[in-house]
Amino acid sequence: MNLSVVIIVCKSDAAGTLRTLQSLRLPGAELVLYDTSKTSIAKDLAGGFNARWVEGDWKGYEQVRYEASLVAANDWILMLHTGEELDRHLRISLLGLNYGNKQVAYRIRFKSLFNRKWLCHGEWGGHYHIRLANRMTVSAEDQKISEALFRQQGITVQKLGGNILHRVLHDRPSLHGKLRRDARLAAIRYFRHGQHCTLLHLVISPLVAFFQNYLLKLGFLDGRQGYVCARLGAWYTFAKYNLLRKMYQDLKSHPETAKYAK
Repeated sequence: MNLSVVIIVCKSDAAGTLRTLQSLRLPGAELVLYDTSKTSIAKDLAGGFNARWVEGDWKGYEQVRYEASLVAANDWILMLHTGEELDRHLRISLLGLNYGNKQVAYRIRFKSLFNRKWLCHGEWGGHYHIRLANRMTVSAEDQKISEALFRQQGITVQKLGGNILHRVLHDRPSLHGKLRRDARLAAIRYFRHGQHCTLLHLVISPLVAFFQNYLLKLGFLDGRQGYVCARLGAWYTFAKYNLLRKMYQDLKSHPETAKYAK
């Protein structure tokens, strides 16, 4: 099987790492744990699943994905993060896939469990990400891999049957901490690309995010969980633009802030 499954371990989560490994029943596939967590959890688990453990440094998702792809033995790479699991349908799709066409990348549906409920709608209920591709067909820019690269380079993107299961943190402090970290990374990315923040971004964009997730994407059908997720999405949108605004304010008074633009 010409497939390497690369799991990016970026946090101390023994239970999540174990769930990911247990879901990878793919005979013949190489398993790689690319560990940036600076803990011994992934290294201790690797031997029991015949997985190769590689230590790396955290440099942001886009660059870590690039560096993790280099250590794989095979050119076809399924990229996962700590705690993500393959469902049965996805395993069947991967086992039956023809890996001969290198000019195709595959989008996989994410199914999220939030507060004891599998979401079917809204932002977290049915989104897709490109997670399976052949590294020989993608030319990485600045040693970074993003979904936009596939489309820019004319690679056909197809949907693959099945789901990647993701358990969303539901205790408020942990979830808000994760969203704050994600918002900061998004703000830094916007800053580097020269995107500015206006009053409309701070006021209108969170309202639009809530409207899209709760109404247009039918988040209300997921009940209370759908409403909470829509509110969290609006908060995240506000947070990333507010952080972006602060970066430009700091740049005016402290030019050394330009380090974000590197």
